[in-house]
Amino acid sequence: MNNAALPAPNLSFIVNAHREELLLMPALRSVIAAAVFCRNINISCEIIVIGDKVDPATRSVISRFDQQIDVIEYVEYGNLGSARQHAIMRAKGEYYCFLDGDDIWQEKWPALAYQHAQRTDNRNCIYHTELFAGFGVDSSFVRAQLRSDDPIFHPLHLATSWHFCNNLFAHSSIFTRVPITPYDHSKGFGSEDWHWSCETLAQGIERDLVPGTVYFYRRDPARPTLGTIAGLVLQPTALFRDPAIIDSYADFAGLDDRCDAQLLHIKNRIRYADELPAWLYAEAKAATRYDNDIFELLRVASDLKCETPDINVGASYLFGRAAAFCGGNYSIVAIDCENMTSDRAGHLQLGLRRAARDGHRLLVLCGDALTAQQLVRQEGDVCYFNYKMVLRECGDIAYLLDQALGNFLSNYRPAAIINVNSEYVDYFCGARRQFLGHQDIPSVRYMLAPLHDIQAAFWDRRLMADLNQTKFSYTYLAVTDLDSFKYASAMYSVSGTEILMVPAKLSYIELLISHVRSAQRKPSPSTPDKLTLAADYDNQTVDVSCILNLHREGAIVMPTFTSIARMMEFAQHQGLHCELVIVLDNADGETRRLTAEAQKNFFSALPVTIIEVSNGDLGSSRRNGIDRSTGTYIALLDGDDLYSENWIAEAFSHARSEAPGKAAIYHPEVNIYFGAHHRAFRHPDPATLDPSGIAGLLLENYWTSLSFGHRSIYLENPVHDNGIDDGHGYEDWHWNMDTVAKGIKHRPVPRTAHFVRLKPTGSLNLRSASGSAIVRPSSFARQLIFGRSKSKAVGVSSVHN
Repeated sequence: MNNAALPAPNLSFIVNAHREELLLMPALRSVIAAAVFCRNINISCEIIVIGDKVDPATRSVISRFDQQIDVIEYVEYGNLGSARQHAIMRAKGEYYCFLDGDDIWQEKWPALAYQHAQRTDNRNCIYHTELFAGFGVDSSFVRAQLRSDDPIFHPLHLATSWHFCNNLFAHSSIFTRVPITPYDHSKGFGSEDWHWSCETLAQGIERDLVPGTVYFYRRDPARPTLGTIAGLVLQPTALFRDPAIIDSYADFAGLDDRCDAQLLHIKNRIRYADELPAWLYAEAKAATRYDNDIFELLRVASDLKCETPDINVGASYLFGRAAAFCGGNYSIVAIDCENMTSDRAGHLQLGLRRAARDGHRLLVLCGDALTAQQLVRQEGDVCYFNYKMVLRECGDIAYLLDQALGNFLSNYRPAAIINVNSEYVDYFCGARRQFLGHQDIPSVRYMLAPLHDIQAAFWDRRLMADLNQTKFSYTYLAVTDLDSFKYASAMYSVSGTEILMVPAKLSYIELLISHVRSAQRKPSPSTPDKLTLAADYDNQTVDVSCILNLHREGAIVMPTFTSIARMMEFAQHQGLHCELVIVLDNADGETRRLTAEAQKNFFSALPVTIIEVSNGDLGSSRRNGIDRSTGTYIALLDGDDLYSENWIAEAFSHARSEAPGKAAIYHPEVNIYFGAHHRAFRHPDPATLDPSGIAGLLLENYWTSLSFGHRSIYLENPVHDNGIDDGHGYEDWHWNMDTVAKGIKHRPVPRTAHFVRLKPTGSLNLRSASGSAIVRPSSFARQLIFGRSKSKAVGVSSVHN
């Protein structure tokens, strides 16, 4: 090593070495040749080699040239940015010139760059070679670099593509103004040279090319390097937060929200269209004396296109448009909407509009279905970005959009990422899970289909396999049914993923967005709690209260519990908020025990209230349950029957469709009796009955006790006690007559069923019949007996409407 004191040199040659082993030898030989060339034309220079965590083989190569290298230092940063900055602190030259330890310099490059800088006399400029030539394992290419004032270049293009690498020549004062920031792979940040390019452009530092120069860049995918790791993003940079740069891009690119897809093609320009310049062949041939691998570049050069860096105007436009839209408070919602029906899309958009409130904006990554085939469509605080359109135009270089999204998240941190079946975002989150985790950006994968159903599709099977192998990760996994919740809890909660159970109806996505962006991450529970239902029942209105009355059913209550759980789960899929109120009236020990077990198992995902009374009367117990409930609608259930799973959801849908003031009472369409006897009948619709048919209600109970209606109906028309000891019974029959007399319609709900268990002993109906019980007197009976003249007053005529 030459340590003699020398005056400050014109140039400092900085070489960064890591574990290049023998590949470092041609690099050092090219640097030494460039130094000799400079000194022969009176340009003084120094050579600095910084070995960062070098292996013995690399250290041995460096030692062979120690007499020709001015400064050799070994450091343990394990960080190319830190190693470069270390070298800068040691450098004494007026200008700095960089080389990576496995690349090769053109012999004349530093000298030509110095001469060009002297002619232009611009210290606010960074110089690059005119061409950038790749060689190595099946990796030959020639790329034309760009000046910062090139007509096709805009600073926002750096959001998508790496334009300026570290093969640069710059005045030392630039590195004082803009130091190189070390990357931090542990936080998901990388590409220190790309980041430094952004920071220098933000400072107004120009880029220029030195004519007739080339940099030889080695490509070897199998060899690890300090700076090249997949899935990293740039650290936040002032360039991407500059309003002037963001606002100028639309005019520069000639794009707007409604632009034609054809305008989004990759914008690069072929230089040297006919053939590569003769000087490139000459320089490549000269460089083969350092490394024979460059012969392969010479061999295929005639077939290569010399293109500028890829410029994805669509991705850059989306980046700028999103930056202008989001501000400081937003969430990202990604949706694969290619096969989404118009109804589902409408529900989704309704939910998104509800979620965008209190100044919180939603950036929605989607496809044509939600943007009317536009590039961008904005509705208030919800903005739909058609990333699928940009991906189609990217072709096989879709990574440009991937880079844009990563750099956007780095500079504009979202409150949450909600992914609804987007394969693209699955792998984006997987590749950048380290960044997302360190930034504490909560993310959720919303599975629209039950986990046991999605195995049918190839992509979904692959998705599940990737979940199992943790190839990508989310903070939350949202499922829409209880079986999926149990499966997901067993499979994924051990990895720290919290499992949520949410409504399948997309209009309720607002609840999921609100929960994810505000909730603190916590260990996944073994069963869903109130929050994991995506419905905070303490703060949200309960749509339906199911009142289940139990007495001494014993083991036969278990099928009923199963049926009710399925029915309520189905209702939740449609976006309903349900609660279950269980009333135990003089219950025996077995029924009480089974009810407690059901609360932990069948109904673990539901809000359940259990009350115990000693009425000995079904009418009183129904009133107790209604009083303890909070729902807008009431559904009465019995403890030994079964129910079609769509009963609550369909009844709610019909009830909600009623005009104000026209509330009705709903019953299942079909009743199927099983057990001691078997029979079936349909509930009649009073609208189809003539007056004599209506009068038949005195002789036969037209509707079972399984009823559904607005809460006000049950409060204004309470169910009377049975009063069996007084000779009265059939409280449901009496209630049906009283409500009909008041003009309240009873309607069957199509495609729903009630399965009624007929027991040989122990039922209330048998007890009523055996005791020769009769129905209490009712206004309906009095109206029919005393004449039709008063019918209008009691509202009987209304049942014919």
